[in-house]
Amino acid sequence: MSIRFLLLILIIALTVAAQEEPNIEQMPNIPDKYLKAKDKAFENFDQMLEKARERIQEENIISQDILEKMQEENPALYRRMLMKTWAELEKLNYLQAKDQNLYETSKERVQLEIQTWKLAIKYRQTEDETEKESIKAELREKLDSLFDLRELEKKQRITRLEEELAELKEAVQIRQANKQDIVTNRLNDMIGQKDELEW
Repeated sequence: MSIRFLLLILIIALTVAAQEEPNIEQMPNIPDKYLKAKDKAFENFDQMLEKARERIQEENIISQDILEKMQEENPALYRRMLMKTWAELEKLNYLQAKDQNLYETSKERVQLEIQTWKLAIKYRQTEDETEKESIKAELREKLDSLFDLRELEKKQRITRLEEELAELKEAVQIRQANKQDIVTNRLNDMIGQKDELEW
């Protein structure tokens, strides 16, 4: 992926997070060569949002009517929710192959985050004050659990990083101990000299 495209996506994400319509022309210090790609980037951004919406419906995360109502009532919140949910689902796909414990925790966290989104939407749509208070209390309880899950997820990431660091340190020590053999093998490889003992 090109740096130009990543820069444009970052700019778009930041402006969406600020709940404003993206307007690259008003942003300072952006060279003209990046501005030429803006239409393509916005087209790709809209396509990404549409794919996110399709994925959310496939996973049966949020119903069609709730999505439409959210899009109509609060477009900025709708876009943010789509982007965040899409990113989380993609991250889960990656983790499933790499780290099963972290995957399970992350999956549980994503499901809980989705529940909190649904409760927030329900709260905004409810007019009865008693029901609103009940929804608010349930939302607070789920947010409390969500906080704990997020912290557990961070601890699991730290553990995984510490394991990777230990493996990397061990590999460096082995390579340092075998430096001359490694350099000789690379030299022979680069100059085309075959090792007589090679399989």
